[in-house]
Amino acid sequence: DAAMPRPGVMELHARDLALEHVPYKGMDTLKANQPRVTADFSWDKNKRTGSADLQVDGRFKGETLKAKASADWDPERLVVKETRASMAGSELTASAKVFLRGKHFYDLAKLAKEDFEEVALSSDRFDIGKAMSVAMPEPPLKSGTATGRFSYRADAGFDGTYKFQNIRLAPTGEEEKITLKELAVIGKTSTGLPAAWESAGMPCCPRLPESCGT
Repeated sequence: DAAMPRPGVMELHARDLALEHVPYKGMDTLKANQPRVTADFSWDKNKRTGSADLQVDGRFKGETLKAKASADWDPERLVVKETRASMAGSELTASAKVFLRGKHFYDLAKLAKEDFEEVALSSDRFDIGKAMSVAMPEPPLKSGTATGRFSYRADAGFDGTYKFQNIRLAPTGEEEKITLKELAVIGKTSTGLPAAWESAGMPCCPRLPESCGT
């Protein structure tokens, strides 16, 4: 249900929402996955404060997905508390603290690197492709796993190694196909971007012709 208890304040609440019943193209194809969403969202537009809690449960080809995420914000900072997803015995966790400096929470795309206070991501062969397929009728990934630990802190820089393996993007045309055997992001520097990006197994493809022969 949705409510505006006072001007400029929005509240949204959902309990075990069956996504296959949402009137949007392709959502009915998710019936076999039984995706269920429980969510609480509160936003005071004038004060620029709010909070969000989200829980998703479902299954894909007999494997169960459980995911939780929560965040709160004020004019100065957005805090993404530990976000956790588990499936087939593997788990992914993430958290972040970001300086908003007076911006709205939805202005993340406008933030610069110096606005990020800390970010952390870890997983152990978490199957991103399967997880997306639970609640998305047309996921951007057909398959792919993520493994490792990677973090950034404003006072310490980047640290850790995070690998994406056997990534297969969903085709956007009949003959278009992109597969990446492995992409590693390695961080060992206090400034700038991660220290290194290593990739292997990128085939020649229409969107990335420069990958031919690598």
